[in-house]
Amino acid sequence: MLKFFSRGVSLDVLGEYQRAKSDYDEAIRLDPDDGVACYNRAIVHTRLGMDREAQTDADRADGLGFGPSLLEVAMNAARAEP
Repeated sequence: MLKFFSRGVSLDVLGEYQRAKSDYDEAIRLDPDDGVACYNRAIVHTRLGMDREAQTDADRADGLGFGPSLLEVAMNAARAEP
């Protein structure tokens, strides 16, 4: 699973969105409860103009505990550290 997730991240950075989506698809198939992979695939879906799929993945990621609300908490905690 990590292999597909890591390669998906790399391909996303390189602008290879369709290939990144394929790797995230496989990562999620192997671990359906991976909220980070769902969140990242939502971003790739958005870049590919697949808005309905992006929203589905974003909702799923949020339901698994990884979403904008968690990111905001992490950022606020980082700002509070001396």
